[in-house]
Amino acid sequence: KDSLEKGLKVCVDLQFEELMNEKELNHLTNQIKRVYSSNKASETPFHLHYINFRKDGKTYKLCCDKIDGFENYVATFEERGVTDLFNASEVVYLSPDSENVIQTLDPSKSYIIGGLVDDSVKKNTSSSYSEYVEIATGRLPIPEYMSRS
Repeated sequence: KDSLEKGLKVCVDLQFEELMNEKELNHLTNQIKRVYSSNKASETPFHLHYINFRKDGKTYKLCCDKIDGFENYVATFEERGVTDLFNASEVVYLSPDSENVIQTLDPSKSYIIGGLVDDSVKKNTSSSYSEYVEIATGRLPIPEYMSRS
């Protein structure tokens, strides 16, 4: 619960629900559970937000059906989107397509993760959205520090 007051803000943006098929929505639901569980177990948890999260949406229904205790998650749930909740200068939208590699996290910023499983979603979806609403993008240095084997 301390993370709600002190933790770095990380938001999962669920606006892309309509771009995904049922299989991808199920994978997204599993990822939501995994992110929450990992964050809860962390010594320095984030303040986790789920934004553009409509209670009448498919993702919400899947989370309630497939994740025990989902409605009791210690997190912030918002139906509003990033531009309604934050000033553009306070936000970095994480995108694998960004040229801006983030080496350190700025506690004054909120970091947005596009909630989409991109088996069939077009490349640049989150970066195109960010550009449209004039929000800075950043990419975690995953390929620089990890390799697939």
